[in-house]
Amino acid sequence: MSYSDNINNSNKNFNYCHGCGLCTLVCPAWQQQKDVRVSPQGHAKALQYGGKIKAEALFSCILCGACSAICPENIDLTTMLLDLRQQSEKTPAQQTIENDLLQLIKLKHEQKFSQPPINKTVFLPGPELRSNQSYLSHIMQLLNNRYDIAIAGDDGYDISMALEAGVEIPAHRLDSFLQPIRFSIKLIVSDGLLIQKLHHWLPYTKINSTGYELSQLPQIREHIKDSDFYVIESRAYHCNFEKNVSHYDKLQREQFCQFNLDLNRLAIPTGAVSNEKLRTAECFNTTKQAEWMLSNKQFARIIVEDMKDLALLSKISDKPVLHLAELN
Repeated sequence: MSYSDNINNSNKNFNYCHGCGLCTLVCPAWQQQKDVRVSPQGHAKALQYGGKIKAEALFSCILCGACSAICPENIDLTTMLLDLRQQSEKTPAQQTIENDLLQLIKLKHEQKFSQPPINKTVFLPGPELRSNQSYLSHIMQLLNNRYDIAIAGDDGYDISMALEAGVEIPAHRLDSFLQPIRFSIKLIVSDGLLIQKLHHWLPYTKINSTGYELSQLPQIREHIKDSDFYVIESRAYHCNFEKNVSHYDKLQREQFCQFNLDLNRLAIPTGAVSNEKLRTAECFNTTKQAEWMLSNKQFARIIVEDMKDLALLSKISDKPVLHLAELN
């Protein structure tokens, strides 16, 4: 059995942590701060000894999911962190975010969305792609060549934001989001954090990330070059780790490109997808992280799966930065 076989099915909690430190070594927040109190191991040990965890330490985490993927005890550390955020005392800034989110959740619940047809593949593109119609239209055209696909009326982005902020999601809002997609053949989802929770909420539905699906297409794959640096979106990658390792290993063997993978085959994140309003630059600096990820790498261009990585890396790199969909 490999260390991530039960990542999405484990009911183990912090009491099973024996302090091996693997999650600390792969934690981006720890790598920047060198403080074990911001790591999943630090949180687990504090809980085992009845200690309190400060909100600042909890919100230093960018929820990349590497800790859950590498844990030898198969503890779902990402879910542990989300639960701790929900239970924590919020700072005034976080309380303001929570109040705003509750209003957004209420508004989204009251909205009437068009429902995708039953027994179709359904695409949840998220707000970044929806705000860029040229990208969205092109991606839908690419996916339509492979699937009988419909676009979701409701992306659930307020639910994802609430999860990250530690805001409790009302049952009626969660049901209104899940009900139209319960009988989909497959979900293609751009939000990596939402993918992780959808695996729990809809355990019998096939769910893949947008990056995974696009990188399967021959017309995309053939344009990935050996001189490219390919940035995998870490949240989506780690929540289905075994499957994704096989997929991207095959892509690398075929196209010889570089990936943002470390020696454990974990995806090094930039942190761009996380909500920067929940933390200060002192907690986690995405620019510093992205610069470190690119350091000592030789490449002609950068290929990204996520629109937020596109925006961040375009600012700090003098090489071309392309979204995966732009390769066709």
